[in-house]
Amino acid sequence: MKKIFLLILCLSAMYPVVNAGRVVQSFNDGWYYVAYNDNRFQKVRCHEGWEQVHLPHTWNTDAYSTRNYRRASSWYKKEFRLEAAEMWDKQLYLKFDAVNSLADVYLNGELLTTHKGGYSAFIVDKVRNDVSNLLMVHVNNQNNQIPPLSGDFTIFGGIYRDVWLISVGKQHISLTDYASPGVYVDLPFVSEEKAEISVRGTLVNRDVQRAALKLNVE
Repeated sequence: MKKIFLLILCLSAMYPVVNAGRVVQSFNDGWYYVAYNDNRFQKVRCHEGWEQVHLPHTWNTDAYSTRNYRRASSWYKKEFRLEAAEMWDKQLYLKFDAVNSLADVYLNGELLTTHKGGYSAFIVDKVRNDVSNLLMVHVNNQNNQIPPLSGDFTIFGGIYRDVWLISVGKQHISLTDYASPGVYVDLPFVSEEKAEISVRGTLVNRDVQRAALKLNVE
């Protein structure tokens, strides 16, 4: 016997049946890096000396052999335009698997988020698919009051894990709950005869109009 519960929140409703599939693409190419110890966006955007890099990237490749490795600010940037026809009607997100230790993410001059913690993923949205985008990330690994505060490990600075571009339909399961997949499966009851399965998640509607969703369980 199987019981399935779907918790639906933040749903502003619907008409057509939609496909809830996600398309996940690597976003690691085409980045530039500069070791510029300044957290002011307006000043660094005009700074010269950027070098092209491929993510994952750290500015402390010698941290295991150098005791006083670099603990400061640096910047990453990427210019991109999404023109694929299949993305025109999609909601777009960028997922950072990890940035060590503090990250300020700017898109087209707007600060989208500040993430503290070098070992957890985070999501940003407001990505446009009809304009040229300038993505800039200020990274600092001084680790001031950002857990873990100490330990037998190296605090690498940089975008040292993958970045992903995720496209979904306007109605989709939320990706913004701590960058998780958004679907949670529990087993509230298990015995030798049967098991109960509880499935929950959050649906969001990013369209301007209402729509209708159909849930198929196989």
